[in-house]
Amino acid sequence: MKALCTLIAMVFAVTVHSGDLAEKLNAPESSDFEDGSVQGWSWAAGYGDVYNPGYLSDNCLRSRDRSSPPFSHLIAPDRYHGDWSRWVTYAVDGDICPGYVEYDYRVLNDGWVTETRDVYPSFWIAMDFDDLDQRIVARYSPVDPVQEDGGPNDGWHHLRAPFHPIAPGDPLPGDVNGQWIMIAGTDDDWNDLLRSVEYVYFIIDIAQSPYRSEQFLIDNFRLVSKQI
Repeated sequence: MKALCTLIAMVFAVTVHSGDLAEKLNAPESSDFEDGSVQGWSWAAGYGDVYNPGYLSDNCLRSRDRSSPPFSHLIAPDRYHGDWSRWVTYAVDGDICPGYVEYDYRVLNDGWVTETRDVYPSFWIAMDFDDLDQRIVARYSPVDPVQEDGGPNDGWHHLRAPFHPIAPGDPLPGDVNGQWIMIAGTDDDWNDLLRSVEYVYFIIDIAQSPYRSEQFLIDNFRLVSKQI
């Protein structure tokens, strides 16, 4: 296993010094919305705003639907694009220390009037997204669903999605809390995608409601390196 990890490290040519790591751990690739702005986030076929749920709460970003599924997106700003493998670090013995996407997620309204639906707080990454024949898309899929306010698993949920390059034949990154899944392309495309992330987004049609009334919140979205 160590030899395999070392081989991956050589292929990706990732070298992290303590200063680089400190810079990453405090890097601007985070969004907390405390300044009252949307901090570069945008919407496609949806809309939103900076929102404060009240009572000891911080600002967060609210997204609302206004399109039929699956076309409404909450889109992350360009600062989350690029080579995500630079967030992956390697121990001296070659063991991989994954990078992580961390975010907080809460469903205000799943869009259904007479029932509560399960919602999986997923997000997607992509390259060549506008090319239907060439696009590569992966989704991080949490294991446990959440529900809208008033449901059995409502409120805020903290998600932590690990990512790292893989060797041929290895499964995509994941842990007991969630798993990456290729939506367009194959597992063999994962490393290329990780090196060239061009689009990061959430789908706003979280429960495929025909009423176009879904609302969810995100906060503290960031890329981090695990300290060795």
